[in-house]
Amino acid sequence: MKLLSRIATLLLTVFAVAIPGAAQGDWILYVGTYTKAPSKGIYSYKFQPATGKLIPIGLAAESSNPSFIAVHPSQRFLYAANENNNGTVSAFSIDRATGNLKLLNQVSSKGSGPCHVAVDKTGKWLFVANYNSGTSAAFPIKADGSLAEASATFQDAGKSVDAQRQAGPHAHGAFISPDNKFVFIADLGLDEILSYRIDPTKGGMTPNDPPFAKIAPGSGPRHVVFSANSKFAYVISEMGGTVTVYNYDAAKGVMTQAQSISTLPADYTGVKSCAEIALHPSGKFLYASNRVHNSIAIFKVDAAKGTLTAAGNVPTGGKTPRNFALDPAGNFLFAANQDSNNIVAFKIDQQSGGLTPTGDTYDVGSPVSLVFVSPTSAAASVGRGEEIPLWANAAAPGSEGIDAPEVSTPSANAKYAGWAGDISVSHYPSIYVFLPPKGKATGAAMVVAPGGGHTHLVMEKEGWEVADWLNERGIAAFVLKYRLAKAVGSTYTLPKEVYADAARSMRLVRSRAKEWGVDPARLGFIGFSAGGEVAGMIETKFDAGKPDAADPIERVSSRPDFNILIYPFYRPGAMNANAEPLFPIPNNAPPVFMVCADDDRSHVEPTVKFYLELEGKHIPAEMHIYAYGNHGFGLRPTPKPAPVMSWPDRLQDWLAERGFSK
Repeated sequence: MKLLSRIATLLLTVFAVAIPGAAQGDWILYVGTYTKAPSKGIYSYKFQPATGKLIPIGLAAESSNPSFIAVHPSQRFLYAANENNNGTVSAFSIDRATGNLKLLNQVSSKGSGPCHVAVDKTGKWLFVANYNSGTSAAFPIKADGSLAEASATFQDAGKSVDAQRQAGPHAHGAFISPDNKFVFIADLGLDEILSYRIDPTKGGMTPNDPPFAKIAPGSGPRHVVFSANSKFAYVISEMGGTVTVYNYDAAKGVMTQAQSISTLPADYTGVKSCAEIALHPSGKFLYASNRVHNSIAIFKVDAAKGTLTAAGNVPTGGKTPRNFALDPAGNFLFAANQDSNNIVAFKIDQQSGGLTPTGDTYDVGSPVSLVFVSPTSAAASVGRGEEIPLWANAAAPGSEGIDAPEVSTPSANAKYAGWAGDISVSHYPSIYVFLPPKGKATGAAMVVAPGGGHTHLVMEKEGWEVADWLNERGIAAFVLKYRLAKAVGSTYTLPKEVYADAARSMRLVRSRAKEWGVDPARLGFIGFSAGGEVAGMIETKFDAGKPDAADPIERVSSRPDFNILIYPFYRPGAMNANAEPLFPIPNNAPPVFMVCADDDRSHVEPTVKFYLELEGKHIPAEMHIYAYGNHGFGLRPTPKPAPVMSWPDRLQDWLAERGFSK
């Protein structure tokens, strides 16, 4: 079997050949513009991280006034706010081989003058702010990246102190909280940052309580950025020429003002007109642009308090810096000067945060939005999806002498290009390693068991997608490829070979916990459908390890510290002739979280039965039975918004409450 890292290398090579002169690690920079001559839409450049150079690719797509652009978390799709009186939002697929964009569809923005779009971290929702009409809206993102029509729309109401610019609402941006629970709308006309909960069951967004945070009258809030630790929020105000620091209560989505600081030199007396704001990836510096002053303000960030100290202003080398972007590594800053039709590059001093012009200037008509796209798909990233055999030096017990090929269907999702979407024949049990970014890792981990009725394994929907979801929350994931007991001609059984795969996966991860940054006391198991049946077995049968075993992996405990069963079938999977459980529940079984839908009759009854058995043994258990959702909903949206779509939020709460996702 080939490791997925080989596929990653192949993909990188393909991309390098497709764009002339591209090197491994080159990113694509997309530039949104106002389409007055000479601009025609969205432009693209190669970005070379080693040198900071941009190499023009050309016009990526014609589009009318794509004044703000955003990229899907999968790096496969790009979205643009078309800032016209009859507002629209455009969805594009990204061809990373050429840099070109292909229009997927275009929908009404549900307002006039859309000026900002944001994609949530699940990649399932897009939010838009319409400046002229003072409206905001949520749009479901389909599996192919295209947009459904708006599922929720809100009209801001009120005014503030400036009779000319604040006679009514002007929604200026939509901003996602780091935990993906809230979206905030900065309204310049109201001097408010409105708060909404991201709620798939209510069209994507619903007003929070309290509904907004206030800012000084006449400020005109424009954009918001959050600290990586979710403790602070920073709001740049267009009219006030300030950055306001807020202490942020992530649990409630509430901002409390802590500081306001000018973006301009003390002796400046001209017009104030702030635009963009961004934090350095290190969290040590914050940058803000001034349009009329034509500068980037630099601030140092107090890591403990979140407060700012001014560290100077640097001219942007052009006129009206409406937008700027830091490269993903934080080594360079690119200022988009709208009225001088250029992008100017700066080198960032990693110690002081200072900016020094590199001498490179790039001509493009009315640049107003910059965004970077990864050179490879998420699936091809180094260190993602490495396959580790459960028994590295010998055949798995029960599979001795078998030399049959694995049978799988490749994923049709470009994000998982080269990976199996489904496996129907498997004799070689393994885990696929998915580690979160080091800066995000919590130390918690889970073995993920996909379902498939023990006849196949639904690897993409209940494996890779789940691993991505866990990684986004700082949890390491190890997707389990276990043997199939009910496949045609299979000689494997659930209580023997399949259980052995589950137990071995727990031991293997624990034995390499230090290497993978995992806390061996916070290792859980999550199973879907048939994988939930596997989870039920490992819930009830485990041991502390075999101290005298020749194999050091076998000396390690197989007990999960917590267990998650999603629409599971009955736990042992195999019953004896008297219909008694083969694996009785021990008194030290780990805590359990279970989810099922009431219209999934063949699975809801076993779920409830298992819950009652656990309660009878005083094992901590939490069960959620939703009215409908049927079977196999996974993390994907149901055909129509339903409460069952919120089960991942309930799981996240449970993990936090029990201290597993510290």
